[in-house]
Order: sequence, then C-alpha cells, then structure tokens
Amino acid sequence: MQIMSISAAKARLNELVDHAVSTQEHVLITKNGAPAAVMISAEEWDSIQETLFWQSQAGVDDDVARAREEYAAGGVGSADELRRSFGLTPRPQ
Repeated sequence: MQIMSISAAKARLNELVDHAVSTQEHVLITKNGAPAAVMISAEEWDSIQETLFWQSQAGVDDDVARAREEYAAGGVGSADELRRSFGLTPRPQ
C-alpha cells in the first residue's frame, strides 16, 4: 500500500486512480500526518460491499460450511451436471 499526503495525492490524482484500477493497490492518504482516507478502485469497492452484504445475512455461514462439507465429500457435480439438472444443455467445448 502506498502512503502519501493529501497534497501529493492531489497533484497525482489521475495517475493514482489509473494505478488503483490497474493494480488493485490501495493508497492511504494522510492529512496533517494522520491517516485520513484510502483510495481503492470502484471494482474493489463493489466487491467489498457485496462481501459485507452476504456476511451480514443470517445463515450464510451455515450455508457455506454445509457447501464445503458437501464438496469435501465429493457431493458436488460438474457445471454440466448442474446445467442438466435444470434442463439446460451443457456448454459447448
């Protein structure tokens, strides 16, 4: 993570935005020497918001644990098997 003052960030804003988008690297922006904000790409922000949403839903932890157990026991089929179970044709190779 890069760390820079707000004045340095202002001078390089366009470059920092491009860098955040292309590398997913965060930039910690300080004001008067103290952390004040963090710049991340919009894509990463959306991902964080979606993760927080699902983590806040009741029962999701149990669903994930159950899915992991099923996967470990070999109870998970291929994507083609799943598609067939819904009456869809397998994807072309």
